Amino acid sequence: MGAALIVVALAGLSDAGAPAARAAGAPAPLGIDVSGASRIEYEDAAQEWVFRGAPVVVVRGTLRIAAPEILYHGGAHQIEVLGGGAISTPTFEFGAERIVAMLPARHVTASGSVRGRFLGGPAAPGDAAGRGGAAAQGRVSSGGDAAPDGRWATFSAETVEADDRPDAGQIVATGQVAVLRGDQQLRADRIVYDRMTRQGTADGHAVLAQGADRLLADHLVADLDRGEAEARGQVRLEGEDMRGVADHATLAQRTQTVVLDGHVVLYRDRARLEAERATIRFAEHTTIAEGHPAKIISGAEAPPPETSP
Repeated sequence: MGAALIVVALAGLSDAGAPAARAAGAPAPLGIDVSGASRIEYEDAAQEWVFRGAPVVVVRGTLRIAAPEILYHGGAHQIEVLGGGAISTPTFEFGAERIVAMLPARHVTASGSVRGRFLGGPAAPGDAAGRGGAAAQGRVSSGGDAAPDGRWATFSAETVEADDRPDAGQIVATGQVAVLRGDQQLRADRIVYDRMTRQGTADGHAVLAQGADRLLADHLVADLDRGEAEARGQVRLEGEDMRGVADHATLAQRTQTVVLDGHVVLYRDRARLEAERATIRFAEHTTIAEGHPAKIISGAEAPPPETSP
C-alpha cells in the first residue's frame, strides 16, 4: 500500500464508506456495506478500518450494526463496537456498551447494560429485525417493556452471547438477567435460551413470576410458550395466600397447577401442611396432599417471602 495509515475525512457527507476508502487508496472492506461514516481510518499492516459517524451503519446480509464508532478487523472478519451501539438480526436485537460480531460464525458477544429482545422461535418472513429493526436504529426495548410482537421476549443483562445460526440459535445472558414475555418474567444470575427447543434454563436465584405468584429455585427450566416450568434445588412457591417449600416442582400455568415433590411444607393462613407430594390447583382453590406422613399443623407461622434478586 505504501502507507501504514490512511485517514479519510468526509465531513458533510451523509452517506460515505467503502467508495471513499478506495478513492483514498485503501481497499474496500470485504463482505460488508458501510454508510453514514464522516471519517475513515485504515491501517494496512493490521487490515483494520475505523469508521466514525453519527451514526455509522454496517450491514452484512441480515446483520446490521449502528454506532458512532465501529472497528472492522479485515483479517478476522470481526466487527467491534467500543463506545456503545446497537445490533439487529432476524432473531435478536439489542443495544450495549460493547459489541463484538464474528461474521463467519454469526456469533455476537455484548457487555455493559445489554437491553433488547429476542425471537422465541424461528423467524417468520417480514419480521422487523430482518428489515433492520429498532435496535439497528439505536432504539431498543428496555428489560421491563412488553414486546410489541407476542413471539418476542424482551431482556436485560450485563453480558450476552448470541448465536444467529439457524440450526443452533442460542442466547446466553449473565448478570442480573431479566426476561419478559407477556405477563411472565424469568430472572436469574444466568439464563440460557435455546431457540430450537424454545426453553430457557435459569441458574442462580432463579425466579419465574406471573402476577403475584412466584416460583423460586437454584435451577429452573421454563418454556414460556407453553407456560410450563420445572424447578430444582431450594424450591419455594409464593402466592397471595400461600407459601411453600419442596425439593422439586413442576408448573403448568395454563391449567394453573403446581406439583411439589419431596419434603413438601405448605403454609396457608395459620395452617401448615407437610407431605411428600402436593398438587395445588389455584383455579379450584384446592390442594391434594400425598405420601406418609401427611399432616396439618394449626397456628404455624409461614416464612417471610424471599427478596427479589
